[in-house]
Amino acid sequence: MAEMKLMTIDSSETWKILLSQTEGRDKLYRTLQYACKLVRGVDAGSSSLSKKSLALEQILGNARQVLRLAKWVNIWSKRMGQRSFGLKGQNSIGATLQLLNDLGNFLYFAFDNYALICKTILDGRDANAYQLRGKRFFLLAVIAGFLDSLWKLRNVRKQLSLVYERETSARLETSSSDKIDTGNTSHELQTLHKQQQEAILGIVRYGFDIVVGISISRKEQLSPTLTGFCGVISSLVAWYQVWPRKPVTTV
Repeated sequence: MAEMKLMTIDSSETWKILLSQTEGRDKLYRTLQYACKLVRGVDAGSSSLSKKSLALEQILGNARQVLRLAKWVNIWSKRMGQRSFGLKGQNSIGATLQLLNDLGNFLYFAFDNYALICKTILDGRDANAYQLRGKRFFLLAVIAGFLDSLWKLRNVRKQLSLVYERETSARLETSSSDKIDTGNTSHELQTLHKQQQEAILGIVRYGFDIVVGISISRKEQLSPTLTGFCGVISSLVAWYQVWPRKPVTTV
């Protein structure tokens, strides 16, 4: 009973932490928004369910647009806080892709925020045009994110290969009577496997988001079924990435 109670407390605390964050609420709204789009695609027509799904999808879309207000400031602050853009050296490809990802998101948020101002304060005639421009920069951001994740996965696998080769060489050079200290290697492998998992999650998330980006950046979007499905999958992966986790302690 004590274990069950502890699990319940941990679960409720996790949700409380997640939903207290703007990013966590946005991921929840996005999942529901694209789930509504998926329902509209599956239940095509003028049925009551399709109409309700469209209404809820629009409400969630508007709520997310409000949550995105001034998010470009976070990207600006991050870039200004760095001493350099990091485009020199061995990791220049990765740094360039990260810069393109930040640039795409920055312009996406900036145009999206201005579109919201047009709709709420100004006459609203240019709102859709600015929002469409922003979505095209969103597409740039997710393509750069996808390529950056592929690049990270390539580098991590190269490092893993080197670690395994080093460990094999150490075992061959050490006599069977000697003990090998594998503590540092084990910690290094654990870190690299975690980085590999993050890179794979990034590939999956951005891969599905590329389809979403292509759809929403067009005047005539792709089918609601395809866009909704890809949006739900990418949202669930993003949801997993921001899910609060307790630090693992080893004894």
